[in-house]
Amino acid sequence: MTMDKAEIQRALDLAPVHAEFDDIDPALVVYEESGWRVKDILAHLATWDAETLRALHAHRRGGAYSIPGYTDADDFNAYAASMRMDEPLALIYDGWEATRRWLRVIVGALTPDDLSAEMTYPSGRRGTVGALIEEIFSHQAEHLDHIRTVLKQQNPLDGTSIED
Repeated sequence: MTMDKAEIQRALDLAPVHAEFDDIDPALVVYEESGWRVKDILAHLATWDAETLRALHAHRRGGAYSIPGYTDADDFNAYAASMRMDEPLALIYDGWEATRRWLRVIVGALTPDDLSAEMTYPSGRRGTVGALIEEIFSHQAEHLDHIRTVLKQQNPLDGTSIED
């Protein structure tokens, strides 16, 4: 998948996420093994968007950024989740919206050559600017699909799972 600037700008809009997920219980557990709730997943996505913004900002200024002390995604995700566990959903959304506004500013300044330029990702690996931006959207789609799956398993009449 190769997105152009206009497609990226449209995909950065969080309004569809709000429309679909604002009315569900943020405490609904999606990942039983970790106990991650809807709210935790949204914070996770917001966190990775913020790390992506840091990397893109550094790249645009001629530098590089990777998460300090990063060893692997599981460790970072567990740490970030523990730090944001008690954060109110409204604050998570506010921060995510602010990050997306800054991402729109950066994307607006990119040329097609910029999108194909190599850069350092938050994880420390390297790839193109465009591929990193597209990772935001594939990452978001993956987790939002997991939320949708759990919601489909819920009986809308009494909140019990279909398997009960």
